Amino acid sequence: MADVLGKTVFRGSVLMVATTVAARIVGLVVQIILGWILEKADFGSYGIALSLTAIFHCFHENGIYKLLVQQNNESREWRRAGFVLAYLLSLLSATGFIVVGMWYARMYEDSLVASLVAVLALAQILGASAAVYRAKLACDLRFDLISSITFQVRSINQILMVPFALLNWGAFSFVLPTLFSRPYEVLWCRHRMASDESVKLRDLFPMPTTAMMNMAGKLKWIAVTGLGVAMIQNGDSLVLAYLALDKAVIGTYFFGFQLTTVFASLLTSSLTSVFLPAISKVKDDQPRMRLMYLRTLRMISTFTFPACLAGVFLLGPVIHLIWGAKWDDAIIVAQVLLLVFPMRLMAPIGRSFLEARGEWRFVALIIYIDVVGVITAAYMGASMGTLKNIVISVAIWRFTFGVLQLFVMPIRLKMSIWPVVAVVTRYVSICLVSLVLVATLFGPPFENVDFLSAFESLMAFTLVYLILSGLFNRDDYGEAFKFFRKS
Repeated sequence: MADVLGKTVFRGSVLMVATTVAARIVGLVVQIILGWILEKADFGSYGIALSLTAIFHCFHENGIYKLLVQQNNESREWRRAGFVLAYLLSLLSATGFIVVGMWYARMYEDSLVASLVAVLALAQILGASAAVYRAKLACDLRFDLISSITFQVRSINQILMVPFALLNWGAFSFVLPTLFSRPYEVLWCRHRMASDESVKLRDLFPMPTTAMMNMAGKLKWIAVTGLGVAMIQNGDSLVLAYLALDKAVIGTYFFGFQLTTVFASLLTSSLTSVFLPAISKVKDDQPRMRLMYLRTLRMISTFTFPACLAGVFLLGPVIHLIWGAKWDDAIIVAQVLLLVFPMRLMAPIGRSFLEARGEWRFVALIIYIDVVGVITAAYMGASMGTLKNIVISVAIWRFTFGVLQLFVMPIRLKMSIWPVVAVVTRYVSICLVSLVLVATLFGPPFENVDFLSAFESLMAFTLVYLILSGLFNRDDYGEAFKFFRKS
């Protein structure tokens, strides 16, 4: 059973990573084109609209999905209740979208953002039931179908942005495609479901009140955590908008942040789409969960740390080559956020295990500690007056919170702290020594736009990292490659 589940998790992770890579390649091409066509203020307006609406989006979308997956309840009554709550929450979320958009428009005299938010509200209603369908696929471990629809929806969203931008729709180019992709997702999922698995409108009556009340009681903490996750992901942008910074500055920060998601989403997609349903299958087996947590930590650290450090060296020349000097200010944003991403990843890894165990209240507590930290860091950085100060301040907090997670998770899983700390300490130390040595010999990689010097630095970093990894992390890499061969 353990081997079968492990192989399922691995294959699901590979599928999701491959899907995300393909979608991100499409997204990168689209962002290159949009970076030429649109202005920094367009990215700023979209970043503000996305930040304002993400709070309600996570409240609805992730809440229903996570509850259905964690409970792993196959009864039709439970799914009927999920559909009813999905539609009710989508209406509430859309209302929240519009209210917060009108508030922002009135406070900052910016009707454009309010209009963008209204489009996103409509898309939220059109895709209301998608979360329930995806939860069913996740419970059945149908990662092939999940990866397929994920790629299709993302591609539709991204590709349609280009014609809208060419038609001079400006910031609306980012949101109008959702009016097409969200209904498509619902129809595609319905088509893939068996006739006895799909819930039609007539099946919702009489209302499944008992199951709905049961689900609503469990949903409150998930909704609270969803709100917190949205604040973590968008709190820095919200602070910059609240402080009424220039939209070009917000746009530059958002542009750099979007570039780092090319790397980040490769792994976070696996955590949310694969690990949660898989771990939920063994949520009552404490020893297996401890083993899975430690192995997950080693496997992800094996590839995340070197990949992100390599990205730090290459981002500057790549951004400058594609967009010239237009987005050079975003280089430092992308580099610094990518530098701390491996430690930042400790939070969603730990959260996936806690959510699988149904520890929603504790998850909410640690999430809101993170929320306070992100908002405070962004505010302190903005108070210092420069974009560089903002991103450094946020990055310091993200790294610190990742370290905190290394101590929290072993306590909750009732395992020793030191094996967990030892794994990450090895990778952080190897990366730090390699980076410092290369920076001493070739200069720091930050804001370097010269391809030749960046490539030389990357080759030197790779050599030092491989030597140190062979000395101190040989067992981890051996385990990873052995697992790949078996899978």
